Amino acid sequence: MVNRETDEIPEDWLNEFNARMSQQGIPHIRRPFLALMEWTSTYQCTIFNGSAAERRLFQWFYDRSPVGAHNVPRKYVGPFYFDSTFWPMWVPQIYGINVELNLADFIDMPEAVKDSMFRSIDVATQYKSTWADCSDYSYGLDDVRFSAEPMASKPFLVSATQQLSAAASLLLQRPAEGRAMEASRMAVEMFMKAYLCIHHGFTKEEAVAYKHRLGDLRNAIHSRDAQGEIAAITGQHLAIFPAAVGERYEGKEYGNVNLWHAYRVALYSGACVARIISNRRMRGELGIVFE
Repeated sequence: MVNRETDEIPEDWLNEFNARMSQQGIPHIRRPFLALMEWTSTYQCTIFNGSAAERRLFQWFYDRSPVGAHNVPRKYVGPFYFDSTFWPMWVPQIYGINVELNLADFIDMPEAVKDSMFRSIDVATQYKSTWADCSDYSYGLDDVRFSAEPMASKPFLVSATQQLSAAASLLLQRPAEGRAMEASRMAVEMFMKAYLCIHHGFTKEEAVAYKHRLGDLRNAIHSRDAQGEIAAITGQHLAIFPAAVGERYEGKEYGNVNLWHAYRVALYSGACVARIISNRRMRGELGIVFE
């Protein structure tokens, strides 16, 4: 196979290809990928990922596209904690877009900080784990099968998604707000009640009877499904949360590390519920367990 790594793709070829894509109604965001595939297939050559030739190709299309046409829309934005800061990480909206995406692209931080983060295997694994849960959660609860879930679970799911969204927003403020602790705690409670309704046939009244007792909710799930994914949430995970609900958490001091752990438990519980609704398994595909 010929290596055309240093070759320029002719302007005439690019113009003809772009006109053909326009006639076919192909979105601008897909055109450089399709051009790369067609050029290398037609001429039996290789253009390496990240090479100067590839960058020139992409820039050619960027220069001939509407502003923002190559921005991947964001479906979900949540925090990731690193270096004493909560950074916005996001899941792309990729319905109908067949492109190869790099997980490292989905966090808003300076490249130097990102390089430092990914040099740590443990932190990089935690990032992938969090991103997988964000993906399964955001796509799973948007699945068409959501409407078929038991009515008993609906109030809990609505409340849980609101609380998790509030926790994420509070953590992304500068500085992060301690009220995120209460929001994360309520999200865990509501997701666990929804799980019992969806997976174990609880009525709304039966789930409500547990009130705000996270430990009892966790035990109810574990006694029925000890091998289930959500059973990975242990009493130690739940110990991060204050015992009482309704306290004025604004007056309490919660360090960023504790706020992060609380959010991670809330996000994971939401992702577990979403995965039983939609059967999406991004976490499983990445081979990562919850710790």
